[in-house]
Amino acid sequence: MTALLLGLALSGCDNSKAATETNFAKAIQAYEKGHPGDLCGDFYGVKLSPIGIDFNADIVKNSGLGAYKTLQRLGYVAVEKFQPPLLGAEPVLRVKPTQKFNNEVGVAAGDRIHSCYGTFTFKNVKKIIKNTNSAEVEAAVTQQAKAAWTKNPELVQLFNFQVPASEGTRTYFMALERNNWVVKAVR
Repeated sequence: MTALLLGLALSGCDNSKAATETNFAKAIQAYEKGHPGDLCGDFYGVKLSPIGIDFNADIVKNSGLGAYKTLQRLGYVAVEKFQPPLLGAEPVLRVKPTQKFNNEVGVAAGDRIHSCYGTFTFKNVKKIIKNTNSAEVEAAVTQQAKAAWTKNPELVQLFNFQVPASEGTRTYFMALERNNWVVKAVR
């Protein structure tokens, strides 16, 4: 009888599988140690492709390169003459992202630029939606733009970048595994 009471008393101390703010916060903090939160977004201010965008040389001569001129001056794009492989095709000017663009800004994806420009860090649990062995946890996070381009007014304007609020909200999707809550995804 004493062993049964001792076993019940000890099992009551381990609440790691309880759906509590404390357990979710511990799981989120453990997850963030190995998976820092990136603030990422798509920016539609400039069209740019990984292989380049072609412009008719006469049009560029008359109206200029616009936003691409700024990107070229800052070392983010290269402008070169290119001869399309079609018989009789006129040479064009090809605007291509440079390695500096890829390293500092992000991925040129045609009609948009995808960039991971900052970080977010868990602050506290705001709301819990519990299911049987899973939960959605809405949490407050601190947010900070860190990429150098986010501090350049010309690039901020070109990409139509809006500085994120210092505090935001993220949803952590949690699952109960081996009696512990773990983060499976973050949105």
